[in-house]
Amino acid sequence: MKLQFDANQQFQLDAVAAVTSLFDGQQRGDLEFSVIKTSFPGELLSGLEQTEIGIGNRLLLDDEKLLANTRTIQNTNDIEVANPTQSLESWELLDF
Repeated sequence: MKLQFDANQQFQLDAVAAVTSLFDGQQRGDLEFSVIKTSFPGELLSGLEQTEIGIGNRLLLDDEKLLANTRTIQNTNDIEVANPTQSLESWELLDF
């Protein structure tokens, strides 16, 4: 399957906005970014997260903020939530 983004389709723009809104409040990393794999952690990796696939920005949002962001997205997009006070059962960040 090949997905193709078309900036002229509003539903695709809405989907991108929903995904990026999930991370509202996350500090921005450096503008220059590359994925590398290295075997020497240290000062080079300060503020970054290393996994088996490489190095990326560390997620600094706590679970409460992620939940609040998710509920905002659900409300904005009229997604029905059976129990809004319940935590997100399937929300698990991969911990390598």
